[in-house]
Amino acid sequence: MIRDRDIRSERAKLLQGRRAGFFSRAIASGTDVALVICAYVVGVAVASIAWDLFFSKSIAISVPPQWLSFLLVWCVLVLYLASGWRFEGRTLGKQMMGLRVVGRNGTRLRFPRAFLRAVLCATFFPVLLLALVHRRNQGLEDVIFGTVVVYDWLPERTEPIAMEQTNGQIEIELREA
Repeated sequence: MIRDRDIRSERAKLLQGRRAGFFSRAIASGTDVALVICAYVVGVAVASIAWDLFFSKSIAISVPPQWLSFLLVWCVLVLYLASGWRFEGRTLGKQMMGLRVVGRNGTRLRFPRAFLRAVLCATFFPVLLLALVHRRNQGLEDVIFGTVVVYDWLPERTEPIAMEQTNGQIEIELREA
């Protein structure tokens, strides 16, 4: 059962379970990328300082080669996205925007599908642009992997109990797991 009383905004209540649009998805994705980059920068600084504390006479933050930085950021981004989509259906960016990634039938993604979707999204970020023109607000990653990004402001884990199609929109009713 959807707990409408926990959602304060009337607009949010109307959107609950409906497909998310391009702009909320883009803001969530941009937030996730920014978080991963910040985590990488902090991680490099901490690792560099820790290395210098134990193995050097001076402390300085060294910068890894650019190719290594890109590879490490890509790996962290893929793992971050895949784990978020697999376990909760959302990353921090998606949670901030009230979004959840689910399968077409409203179920949570299994790890292989979440991982491959994350690889595609991290490798070719513009796949989301298809959501601008797709009549069901799906990006290329959604079409390929059979996923849907829906509005879901409830923080608990949820499972689908009903799907309804009206005017080309699929509404997924969610319940607590």
